[in-house]
Amino acid sequence: MGQESVYGDDFKWDLNGSIPQKKFTTGTWHRIVNKVSMNTIASPGNGDKNGRVQTWLDGELVLDVDTLRLRDYDTVKVDKFYLSTFHGGSSAEWAPTHDCFIRYDNFTVSTDSIAVKAGAPDTSGTCEGESCGQGPERIMLRTQNRATVAPVETYRIDGTFIGRKETRSDAATHQLKNGKRVKVVR
Repeated sequence: MGQESVYGDDFKWDLNGSIPQKKFTTGTWHRIVNKVSMNTIASPGNGDKNGRVQTWLDGELVLDVDTLRLRDYDTVKVDKFYLSTFHGGSSAEWAPTHDCFIRYDNFTVSTDSIAVKAGAPDTSGTCEGESCGQGPERIMLRTQNRATVAPVETYRIDGTFIGRKETRSDAATHQLKNGKRVKVVR
């Protein structure tokens, strides 16, 4: 809400211009961690501009925007995860000039904090709050406070619900080059 562009404002992975813009390296796996913190509400219908989105690329903070109005009522919460690989535009002139491929793996969506860098979290008990350390070495702790694991729900690319089991007749199993097997549902 309140962004200048009809399609939303763009934020580069350059930590507000203080570092060179970060980009993906072809042929390399990258680890991306996004954190969304909802804005506060001054009064119902009047959201504050203090919502925050942070992104770490391979353990380095590359985006930190803390001036967003994401909601006007405290009943609005983050309730979905949506991913889109989009080249932009609405006509053929925006299309890539050659076939492009991207692989995604190991998604985690959580209301808990997620480790920014690989490795074990600090268990010494000396950290306070949701994060420890400073700068690129900062680790966001992931607490394990759930007693049970919820069943995984499966959706098609178009967003339609498939179910909780992948034993459908229209699901084909494919082996990837890395040896893993995946089910593809059409």
